[in-house]
Amino acid sequence: MNMPDRVQIGPYPYEIREWDHAVSVEAGAYGLCDMENQTIWVRQTLKGPRKAEVLLHEILHACWESGSLPDAPDEEHAVNALGIQLTQAMRANPEVFRWIISNARKAR
Repeated sequence: MNMPDRVQIGPYPYEIREWDHAVSVEAGAYGLCDMENQTIWVRQTLKGPRKAEVLLHEILHACWESGSLPDAPDEEHAVNALGIQLTQAMRANPEVFRWIISNARKAR
């Protein structure tokens, strides 16, 4: 399955793009959330769970911004820990996350 090419974060549509390996290495990052241009970049050479975790990590940065949470030294630590733990929880419990997604789509 291909990585999705867009994600909606609050009222903001973000494009999801593959990030050139050399450029991402030079930047010292596996992913990047460009909030100004509403684009999430993920290193193109990543695979499987690592790529999923990096995409989720960058989505969490977009959520942080959308939620108007304060910039702080703790943001990167919080997003990193949450991304890793949520990715593992999704892998271990796909039925739970399918249920959450299904119920989140239902009208009240």
